[in-house]
Amino acid sequence: MGMISVVIPALNEEKYLPDCLKSLRNQDYSGPYEIIIADNGSVDNTVRIAHDFNARVVPCPEKKSVFYARQIGADAAHGDIIAQADADTLYPRNWLSRIAERFEKYPKVVAVTGRYVYTEAPWWAVVEYVIRSSINMWTVPILGRPWVVSGATFAFRRDTFVKLNGYHGIVYAPDQWGIASRLTQAGKVSFDSNLRVITSPRSVKKPILRIFKEGLINWGRWGKYLFRKPLSSVSQFITKVFHKNKMAAVLVSAILALIIFVIAGGYFLPTASFFRKVYAFDKNHDANVALIQKSGSRLLSGFPPHNSV
Repeated sequence: MGMISVVIPALNEEKYLPDCLKSLRNQDYSGPYEIIIADNGSVDNTVRIAHDFNARVVPCPEKKSVFYARQIGADAAHGDIIAQADADTLYPRNWLSRIAERFEKYPKVVAVTGRYVYTEAPWWAVVEYVIRSSINMWTVPILGRPWVVSGATFAFRRDTFVKLNGYHGIVYAPDQWGIASRLTQAGKVSFDSNLRVITSPRSVKKPILRIFKEGLINWGRWGKYLFRKPLSSVSQFITKVFHKNKMAAVLVSAILALIIFVIAGGYFLPTASFFRKVYAFDKNHDANVALIQKSGSRLLSGFPPHNSV
């Protein structure tokens, strides 16, 4: 295995970065590796700390974004393998060696990911751990890749990453779900449950209702991303057909209008016989009354006439 490039996006990470870099400098990997700090415009001691640990600093202050910083760092990498890392995460001594072993053992694997636990786990963390593990237990054999990907412990072959245009253009979770989905176009994304890292709980140290709300928002974004292509394809097909054939547009519109009329009539007008049998109907000044059959039983249905007040 050749060189591994560890890329860490950083913005004012002087609190967490020293421990992270200590863990990375203490790796038992026998091959060459470099540590790249993609500095996203820090104004604290982040850059100085990076130099103290002989990490290479790549400035990228133009756009405040974790994904932008990861891309700039990956563009500057010299390694055959690029490993994503986070400044607030601690890496076990065998982290890089396990990554290298996975790539050497499985040549068709284009990416490797693992899991994380919190340094100071909130009370509900065990539920999260179980959910993430259960989802991956089912999706790895079915989809050929994990469903839940951690951005703090994810590595991929650089040539494949470059060939597929990196993180560019990924609209949902670029350094997690997004990049894993993109890389599966070229090979397998392997999940190693023993590739475990320890991360800070700062992203989840917030009220439970806020976490629940953010979770719903993320699921909504995921759903929008998942169905974006099918809906776009249907929309393009309809637009193409209607553009070429105006009669088709009129016909489809008429059919849709008829369906709406039938449904509205069948369910909202007691005198309608679209979906049921009308036994008797009477109309007077006070109400329209109909005796109908619905779901095998008879019932009396009525509503005031349209000109009532």
